[in-house]
Amino acid sequence: NNNNNNNNNTTNRSNNNNKQRRNKIRKDKKKYPWRKFIPAHSEDPITLESLHSLPYPPFALYATPPYDAISVWPFPNPPQPTDNVKSKDDKNSDIDKEPNSTTIIITTTDPQTEQERQERILREQWGEKAALVNPNDKNEEEDQNTKPAAADTSQNDPKDRHVHLFDGRALSYYMVSQLQFIDPLNRRDLTRPEIVQLDAYLRRHGFSNTSVTEAYDAKGVTLSRAGATATTAAGRAAIL
Repeated sequence: NNNNNNNNNTTNRSNNNNKQRRNKIRKDKKKYPWRKFIPAHSEDPITLESLHSLPYPPFALYATPPYDAISVWPFPNPPQPTDNVKSKDDKNSDIDKEPNSTTIIITTTDPQTEQERQERILREQWGEKAALVNPNDKNEEEDQNTKPAAADTSQNDPKDRHVHLFDGRALSYYMVSQLQFIDPLNRRDLTRPEIVQLDAYLRRHGFSNTSVTEAYDAKGVTLSRAGATATTAAGRAAIL
């Protein structure tokens, strides 16, 4: 009996622990919704701590050009387009407002019949050879030539672009203490708009005691000695 009781107690404790673990995971998903967008096993390159343990979302920098400043990560979903379709109630209200309105039915001419009519007129005026030329061919060709080329939308969606993720607070401390305003992963010199967004990120998450932009402007040189550009002849000349 004692053994059975001990086994039952152990099973109950295990079930309670599993339940508490599931509840914690469920609460974390609601409290930290951005964590599901962080790739598995991601670590901050400065602190080497897991980015999943951050109580605030990571700061993001584009890994490839164009190096636009990222204001918020994860990227918010774009607004859904609204359909310009009237509901049943709207249609009924329109009928109530215009009880005497008349519905007009417009009939269109069969395009093939219209083309035959034009060819017949051409034959009457210019002979049989003129009728072999479709008068709409030139207009269609002009429309094709003047039609704007389809825009390349492959880079328009920020979600399709590769980003580097950091603990923004650690990144700001590194930049200010070392005066190296670079992406630590590819040693790219950051732009001032990216620095400004980092400060906005810090203020948004309660870290207002550091101004990276102030340190960046005080340095007076947009190139960092630890950056990749500084290893080139032009970069060394700009720093000197």
